[in-house]
Amino acid sequence: DNLVRAHNIEEAADLLVKLRDAPLVAGDYTRHLLRLALLTRNSDEVIRLIEQRLATESLAGPWFDTLISAINRNHFPPDQILKFHMRNGAKILAADTTGRYAQAIASKILDMNLTVL
Repeated sequence: DNLVRAHNIEEAADLLVKLRDAPLVAGDYTRHLLRLALLTRNSDEVIRLIEQRLATESLAGPWFDTLISAINRNHFPPDQILKFHMRNGAKILAADTTGRYAQAIASKILDMNLTVL
């Protein structure tokens, strides 16, 4: 938390590497790891954590907001957005009653036919 608040990106990146495969500790460990991943703009790690959340629990609330924010703020390169959507889009679209995910994806003007996964 202190590293995130201080925006100490180099230390946060080092910590992210150390914690990535560490055993879970008390509290919302994955949420802190997600904040560090966003701070260091580690899009692979952001996607990994969100997909891990999708596999085990709902993506509602702050996790969904994080996903939308990451897409809208270009934290994910277009090819990563497309691959993420091809793997998870149907599940998220089914649960997204507000249509925010669909709007975020549509705003990227991704050509689904040109990318081979």
